[in-house]
Formats: sequence, C-alpha cells, structure tokens
Amino acid sequence: MKTPTKTLGVIALALTVSFQSLAQSPGSGNSYDFNSNYISVPNDASINPIFITLEAWIKADSWATNVWENVIISKDGWASGDEGYVLRAGSNGTLSFNFSLGAAWTELNSPSGAMVLGEWYHVAGTFDGTTMKIYINGVEVGSQAASGIINTGTYELTIGRAAYTVGGTRYFDGMIDEVRVWSEGLPQTSILDYMCQKVTATHPQYSSLGGYWNFDAAGLATDSSPNGNDGTVFGATQSSSGAAIGDESIYSYGSPVDMTLAYGVIDSVQIESLSTVQPIHLYRIDMTPNATTTPTSIVQVDDSHYYGVFDEGSSSYDISYYYDGNSMAAGNEQYLNLAGRTDGTDPIWFSQGAAVNIPDSKVEKTLSTRVEVMLAAICPSVNLNASGAQTVCTGDTISLFDQSSNSNYQWNDANGLIVGATTSSLDVWTAGDYYLVANDGICTDTSNTVNFTITPYPTADFGAFSTDFCTTDADVVFTGGTPAGGSYTGTGVVGADFSPSIAGAGTHMLYYEYANAGGCSDTDSLEVIVNAQPTQPIVVGNLLVDTAQEVCTDACGVGSTIEWFLDGNSIQDGTDACYFVLSNGLYTVTCTYLGCSSEASTGYLIDDLGINSISEIDFISISPNPTNDFISISLGTDNKTAINVTLIDASGRVLSNESQIGNSVELDLSEYSTGIYIVSVETANGAVTRKVMKN
Repeated sequence: MKTPTKTLGVIALALTVSFQSLAQSPGSGNSYDFNSNYISVPNDASINPIFITLEAWIKADSWATNVWENVIISKDGWASGDEGYVLRAGSNGTLSFNFSLGAAWTELNSPSGAMVLGEWYHVAGTFDGTTMKIYINGVEVGSQAASGIINTGTYELTIGRAAYTVGGTRYFDGMIDEVRVWSEGLPQTSILDYMCQKVTATHPQYSSLGGYWNFDAAGLATDSSPNGNDGTVFGATQSSSGAAIGDESIYSYGSPVDMTLAYGVIDSVQIESLSTVQPIHLYRIDMTPNATTTPTSIVQVDDSHYYGVFDEGSSSYDISYYYDGNSMAAGNEQYLNLAGRTDGTDPIWFSQGAAVNIPDSKVEKTLSTRVEVMLAAICPSVNLNASGAQTVCTGDTISLFDQSSNSNYQWNDANGLIVGATTSSLDVWTAGDYYLVANDGICTDTSNTVNFTITPYPTADFGAFSTDFCTTDADVVFTGGTPAGGSYTGTGVVGADFSPSIAGAGTHMLYYEYANAGGCSDTDSLEVIVNAQPTQPIVVGNLLVDTAQEVCTDACGVGSTIEWFLDGNSIQDGTDACYFVLSNGLYTVTCTYLGCSSEASTGYLIDDLGINSISEIDFISISPNPTNDFISISLGTDNKTAINVTLIDASGRVLSNESQIGNSVELDLSEYSTGIYIVSVETANGAVTRKVMKN
C-alpha cells in the first residue's frame, strides 16, 4: 500500500493579492436546494431600486411548463397594482426577466432551450432606464428597449418562490446560489468580471449593491452587502455549491484564449485555446477547499489555494500549472500532477493524468470541461511482473522485477529483508513469500506478496508398445503410458492411436508427455519402424518335359520369404523361387519381407499334366464355356461314380466344393462376377482342371 509522506500540503505564503476573511467559505461555499420551499427577505428601500440588476447561479432539476412558473428572485405582485420585479426560468430552459414599468409589466425572454437540466448557469437581468437585457454565463441572450423607472412595491423579496402567491407559488426546483440585487443596470463587463468572483468593496459598482446572499453561513441567509437584508429560510436545505466562484477571476470572450492568473510569486495557471469560445473564466480560490479527500495514489497536495476553469465544454483548452515558486516541487518535480474535481459539490479530488514539463516548470493537460485543480504529487506504484500464487518446477528460476521506475529497492521474504537484494529484480528458486519495498524521494510503496511453490518434475514412461509395424497393419491403441493422463505425439499419431499407414514406411520417433498440476512436465520417446508391404509377385510357368512343369516368380526381393499355394492351400515345401509341379491346379505365391507379406499373386493354372490323364477323365466336357449362369460338367461315360467339383477364382480362393454320385454335375455361376474361374473335377480315376469364362 502507498505510504504518503504528507497527506495534505499547506504552504505558508506571503502574497501581494488581497485575502478574504477566514470566516468565509472557500470558493462557492454553500447553496440552497429549493423544492416547494423558499427564503424570505423583509422589504427595504435598498432592494426597491428604480433601475436594477439581478444575478444568481442556478442548477435546475426540472422545468415547469411555463416560463413564469420557476421563480429565482421575486419582489413582484399585483394586489394593489402591478409593482416590483422578478427573474425566473422555466419552459424548457428559458430565462425570463420581468418588472413593472409605469404600472405595466415589461418582460424579456431568452430563446427556448438556452439552459439544460443538471448544469450550473450564471443568469442575470439588467435595466438602466432605457434598455433591458438578459445574460446567461455572461453572454447576452436578449435585449429590448424599455424607458422609465420600475414601479416599486412593499412585497418581501423572495428567493425560490413568487413573492405574491395569489397567482400560484411558482417554486423553483433546484439549486440557487450567489443572489445579488443592484440598484443600477450593470454593464456586461462588470457582470463578466464578477460572475466567477466574490463581490467585495473593490467592485466598481459596490455602492449600488442592495443585497448579496452567498448562503455560506450554516442555515442562514445572511446579507453580505452593507445593508443587512438578512433573510429567513423556510424549509430550503443547504449543501455544497457547484457555482464557479473564486477570490479573483479573469475571462476571455469571443476570441482565441491566452490568459494567466497568478498566486503571487508562488505559482500561476495559464489557459490557452486556438478556438474562438464563449466566455471562459479562470478563477482562483485563496483558501483550503471545502473537501480535501484524495485517492491513496495522491500522496501530497498544495491545498493552500486552488484554481478553477468555467466554460460550457464547447471546445478544448490547454491548462498549464507553473510551479516554479511552489516549495512542494522541490525534489519532487518528476511526480507532480494535478488533482482535480468538477466543482465544489465533488467530495474527492482525482488525478488528472497531467504531464510534467520539467524544463518549463509546469504541469500541463488538455481539457474540454470545467474543472478545479490544485498541485499534487503522485508516486509511482511498485508494479511487479507477477502476483498472487506462482508455481515453479524443481531447479527452475523465476525473475521478479518492478515494471515501474523507482530509485531505491529492498526485497523481502517471510523472514524480513533479503540481504543484498536491493535492485529492481530478484531471481527466485526457493519456495516462500516475496515482496518489494521501493522508495523514491517522498514516495514509498510496498508491492503485493507473491507466493512461490516448488513442484517436482514427474517422470514420464511411454509404457509397453510394439516397435515394428507394416504399412498394412491396423491402427494400434497406446497403452501403459505413466503417469496416466499424458498425451502422445509423433508422425502417424492420431489422439491415442498410432496409424502405420499414415506414418508410412521408415523410422519414426513417438513421444509421451505428462504435465502435473504444477505445470512441470517430462517426455519419454520411443523409436518405431514401419516396413513397407512387398510388391505383389508374378507367377510364370516353365515346361520341363512333356509330362513335367514348374512355376516360378522373380518379384520377391533378396531376403524375402517365399510361400507357394495350390488351390489356396499352402505347399509345405514350396519356399523357393521355383516350384516343381506335381499336380494340376491353381498356383499362387506370396513374398514376406521383414515380417510384412505381399498380396497373393494372380493364380497360374496347370491343367494338362499327363500324369493326371486317366481313362474317362480325358473325355470330360464343360459347357457352355463361356457361360452366363450355369455350366454342365459331364464325364463322357454312362458309368456313375463319386465326383468332387471345386470352383476357384482367379486369385486361388475356393468359392465352392460339391461331391455327389453320378456321371455329370451342374454348377450355378450366376451369383459371381464376370471373369476367369477354375473348375477342378476329381474322381477315383484321377483329376482334371479346366478354365471357365463367366460373361
């Protein structure tokens, strides 16, 4: 937390400017909130002028339908003839000034919508015997000729309600402050000069001040003019005022702004704007403000005086606070800023995020709304790169460091300061609590505590898993990874499966990674080999003699294992590149290399070996051939015998096998696709094999 070296700075000053009585409230002080209540001031000659100026600061909470229903200042009536005067505002923010001139009411209104709810405005009406005018925030918003003198009356002056209520109470709903009644029509320059400034005897028209109620005294309506026209409060409640009132003020009207207001030789504020603006006022209050609360980030302020800027927010302006004579800046220039609020109703002064220009001894900021400011110091906070609970792995180091700029550092752990740890960073590898105390001039800050926990590294184990595969093998599920809950990666790994076909032939590294709850991880690896499927072999036949043949293949590579098949059955001694044929049938072969077998070759049919030609078997017939559906197999004899018929496809696969007694057999090929088929017929006298074409 921030530890301020000074909560509020009060600087003793010797000034050439005039000071107000210490009994007065700072700035705008207090105001009254009117809502079905009022203040009454007894009738007196000093508030019955024949020429007049009425002034007040107002903030409306609602507007009545008619302009005459929201009375600010009233001393008018019609019980014994029209007499007196009134300043009022209603009808969607319209300002109205009205008085009895020669026993006839003379009224002047501003354009509709000249004011909005919830905003503070200075309003004024003047009459000098020939012209009546009305002003809002010092800007003339209405004027008309009016000759004569005001018909005065005996009604009490009433603030916040009509003086004569037979026509309705006409209450004002909102705040009213700084009510002034003058016995002459003030020029616009006087209105602008003192709109944001307390009235004192130095005012050029002070002798014509008939009544002045600033509402600063608690629960009272004391007249601050020499006339003692104190009022009585009937139900109105008092609170801090948001009117823009200072002890001295200057303004700029209708042109680019460049004006400066100084506090003796201590400091000054400059306002600049290239835009043409409506009146913008710069004022200074020579007292400690009514509220001095600041956030903890602001460690020091000069609250002996402060400045205010009042404008309607129509354009931006640059504010520069020159601090060259202010003792608070000594040794703290880099931390200077502005503490600000909108007006006296704000209880807290916030940092304005201003920039320090040390070569020019000023703090500067661009603004676009009204503000009150005082010089402040804001310390940089310790801003560690880590916070809260942090976990590190055994043997690992984490570096803590301050991301802000400070001059002096001291790192601490649970046992207190760490000897020698006096730089902006600290390498941590031991469990515990750590925090940083940083000091820079008037600024001291302590970071939040960072807690470090040490987590051991786990040991990951891939588990039991085969290391040799063929590209034709089915996907394999990983099993046995420990600790459970890790993840697998590598070529051909999909989730928790290893796909040899995706990985492809070659040597591949597979990985198992496990991370514990502390974020510490370990990885185990496994090398696997995926072998390619051998090429499908080809079978060729060689005629050795009239009654002997062999089948051979040359497609199996060096080191391959060869296996011959007859009618789909493995030949026990058929392991060489060539096999000597002993009987008719369909011969196929496979190659196996590094445990991976090829597809079986296309079948090679042997059906004409002389050793298998016996008696009536030579006369066997198969028809029709080619066929669409059925074939008829006839032995060519009338003798009946046991017949076994086997149907084999071109790849050597046995499709059917039938046995019966007779001299002929029918086979149904309708369910098979077109192509070459082998029919093997066996009897007690021998066997023959024939090719059959299925269309």
